[in-house]
Amino acid sequence: MPSTMPSTALMSVSASPDNPFASRTWHVAVYLAEALSLAPSQYELRSMLSSARQPLGTTISPRSAGGEGSVCCGRMAHFVVNINNTEQALRARLNITSGAVRAVYLKAGSAPVYPDDVDGPNCLGTCAVTWYVSYDRYTGLRRFASANTSVVPTGGNLPDLRVAGEWYVSVQDMGLHERTDFELVIDAVTPPVPAAFVICDRYGRFDCANDIWTVPPDLYSSAVSRASPTPLALSAALLLIAARLSSWLGTRATSRRAREGRCGRSEYHG
Repeated sequence: MPSTMPSTALMSVSASPDNPFASRTWHVAVYLAEALSLAPSQYELRSMLSSARQPLGTTISPRSAGGEGSVCCGRMAHFVVNINNTEQALRARLNITSGAVRAVYLKAGSAPVYPDDVDGPNCLGTCAVTWYVSYDRYTGLRRFASANTSVVPTGGNLPDLRVAGEWYVSVQDMGLHERTDFELVIDAVTPPVPAAFVICDRYGRFDCANDIWTVPPDLYSSAVSRASPTPLALSAALLLIAARLSSWLGTRATSRRAREGRCGRSEYHG
């Protein structure tokens, strides 16, 4: 019996549900080609489900290499990782081996929904998006990136979106080919901390090992002023302290003599 498929074929489907962990029923159907005879056809069918939950630091191999890196039909493939440290920023490095990708989404708490979660070039909520499709400024023709890196913003010109919990890494197919295969590396990075936030107070107002509190502005200013004192600044500071101490001692002595004089006048009766 002739066949339009090879003797061994690997097929996969993609879906973009709001909750990839919900229970679902899948129906697998086999359609045979038009029979030229009444001879029976024999085949072996094996099916499995791939888990959306992945450990941090994992590498998703492309389907052509026997992995789960595949998406089709304009849908999304979701992968979920857990971030325990609020200082870490989720990072996804995508390399497309075949097909075309519209975008990669990094969203906290729930799966992204297209186009509901898209507002212009941005993604709504605690979400970051990297677009893989662009348009030529002169011809208007679409161009597709074959690789890129997506990182959750950590501040600066963009808001700091780092939060602990479950993060969804979603790869969206462009829908131009039969399917899109890709390699995806999911990990986290810790950005360098600005120098202003690592200054500690030796008197115990701020503990460097404590990642909850922040340095008070007045403490930071005084710490900076104490960081590199010049000889002239030290001399001026010592003279100021000496002057204030002398003034304070003089005031104390004058007050004591005044009290003693008042007491003497009250006890003298002539």
